[in-house]
Amino acid sequence: MKKTGPYLKKNFPITYSFLVAVINDFIRVNRPYSIYITDSLGGSFKSYFIGTDMASKISELKRDLDKESINTIDVIMQRLLHYPDEKYKHKTSRNKVIIGGLLPAEMDLSKKNIRKKLKSYKSNLKSLSKHI
Repeated sequence: MKKTGPYLKKNFPITYSFLVAVINDFIRVNRPYSIYITDSLGGSFKSYFIGTDMASKISELKRDLDKESINTIDVIMQRLLHYPDEKYKHKTSRNKVIIGGLLPAEMDLSKKNIRKKLKSYKSNLKSLSKHI
């Protein structure tokens, strides 16, 4: 049974992509909404940042950046300090105000434009199918 996924992916990539999309949609619908900082990718970025010389790291990040990039770092740092790590996540209302507000890339119009660009890239890279 462990080899079913790789077998489908290799021999029936369209079916595999469809099944993965259905499974992901099912998980997304049934998962409670939560905002958190990801720590499941090899350690806690939050504890690393807070546990070391945070002020100097932030100033190094901001050095020679434009105003929008500096604002992005400020917002991400606010979220980093106020949201829990993934392992401590808790159910949150979708109507709750997001700390630091939405960044330009998080606005609905921007997300729509990003999806549109990805779709055009995807059509140019047909050999990769739905695995972009």
